[in-house]
Amino acid sequence: MLWTLGVLASCLAPGVYVPDVPILSVDKLVHVGLFLVFGLLWLALYPARRVAVVAWGLGLAVAIEVLQQTLPIGRSGEVFDAAADAVGLALAVGVHSALRLSRASSRAAAPHATRPQTGT
Repeated sequence: MLWTLGVLASCLAPGVYVPDVPILSVDKLVHVGLFLVFGLLWLALYPARRVAVVAWGLGLAVAIEVLQQTLPIGRSGEVFDAAADAVGLALAVGVHSALRLSRASSRAAAPHATRPQTGT
């Protein structure tokens, strides 16, 4: 929840507080990273609700871009920012799924505890 509030605060901060990054790709990497962490945190809380987490994340991404475009904060909404957010969410689902598969296979491969044999 705190991460989500941080995403909102950083994305809706007035433009005068946002550093001007001369490299365009750095901005998109920041968007990917923010929504990768967003997705991982919410998926950790709600692992069985992947579709809901992704839908909420995409809704948040679009809402942020619309607000950046419409609020008088010196920011502009960009479709490519929302697309970068979607990439971050997709990566979060992929990482989360891989971690779940890894845990499941390590549990399946772990030797089962056996009872000690009694001397009968």
